[in-house]
This record gives sequence, structure tokens and C-alpha cells, in this order.
Amino acid sequence: MKQRHDSSTSIPLTVFVAQFGLLEQESTKEAKEDIQMLVRLLLKSLERKDELLSARAKSIIIYCAGRKMRQEHGYEFGNTAPMERRLKELVGDHHWKRVYDYLDYYIAQEKRRDASLTPPVSGRSI
Repeated sequence: MKQRHDSSTSIPLTVFVAQFGLLEQESTKEAKEDIQMLVRLLLKSLERKDELLSARAKSIIIYCAGRKMRQEHGYEFGNTAPMERRLKELVGDHHWKRVYDYLDYYIAQEKRRDASLTPPVSGRSI
């Protein structure tokens, strides 16, 4: 019988992603947020479905963060391509596409929510 993951002992995903500083120098704030969200969604999905893959994904993030901290070629300036490539190889095309599709859905939902919260612009001043 498969054991359920005990989330009380795991690092919160937002802390985990930010802790290793992989994304601190991304070229735009929006791109940085998208990549952070992609990694969070992937880790959250893996924690629910496959603890071993989740642990392996976290070790890839830690490994890439270490190379970034040492400023190794290809890992400098917030370059997340090597980490993304390794994670995609780990989880496979099908799961990777599903996470990207959900990210697109999440971003669209956020934009709709933000648009509905924006007050209408009128010609009158207060």
C-alpha cells in the first residue's frame, strides 16, 4: 500500500524554490514568477503522485542551485534552462506538458481575476 506524503515534515514549496536563489536574476519579473510557479506546480503534483520523483526533482533543483552559486558556465544570471531540461527529462513529456497547460490556465485565471478587480475608469475626478 502506498503511503501518503506527510507534508508537515516537508519544506513549503515557496520557501524551497526561493531558498536556493535559482531565479533571482531573471530578466523580467513576470518571467521569474512564471518559472517559480511552474516549479511549484510540478513539485506539488509530484508530491501527490510520486514521492520518489518528487525527491529526485528536489535534488535536481538543489544541484542546479549549487552550480549557480558557484557561477558555473550555463548556470549564471538566473539561467533556468538547465534545471528545466533536467526536470523535463525526469518527469517526461506528458507530465511536463500537463504542468505547463495548468500553468497557462492558472495565469489566465489570475489575469481574469485581476481584470475583474480593476475599477472602471471614468472621466470624473473625485
